[in-house]
Amino acid sequence: MTFPKREIAEFAVLFAIAYLFKIVFAQAWFSVQTLVVFITIWAFLKSIYFIFENSTQLLIATSKDIAYHRFLFLMTYNIGQMTLSFAVDFFCLYEVDKNSFVGVMPEFGKLEEAFEFFYFSVLNFTFFGYGDLMPATVSAKLIVLLEIIIAFLTIIFILSDFISMKDSLKKLKK
Repeated sequence: MTFPKREIAEFAVLFAIAYLFKIVFAQAWFSVQTLVVFITIWAFLKSIYFIFENSTQLLIATSKDIAYHRFLFLMTYNIGQMTLSFAVDFFCLYEVDKNSFVGVMPEFGKLEEAFEFFYFSVLNFTFFGYGDLMPATVSAKLIVLLEIIIAFLTIIFILSDFISMKDSLKKLKK
């Protein structure tokens, strides 16, 4: 199965906006509070998009009678995209406000910090939540909550309902 151009474009947009944020942060064009609000709003808007996108893909997959393994591959890709996206949000938030998360080792370099937030994002999405890192500000807690809600909707409703929706549509067609 090949990746459609749309999914590649989505990744490109996510990383382009993160890079733009890096430029804005480095130039100090905005205050810390303004940047924190921007990151939080951006995470909220992405969350709405992810919910819409996953629901749309579920409806398309069930109506076109896509094989379950293909649907799982597509959802795995979407989950990867979401966890990576939230990891970037956490990293950007931490770059702006070092008080936003507790548990990041002060001796970590940028690459280690980025991995730490990817690890944190995967743990949130899979509901493990070891507690190595903890959100400490309202903005960080809001973004973590958004990821947990997205994970719940994705894992519980979309993946578990795919087969039952597919069966229901088959019965309606008969």
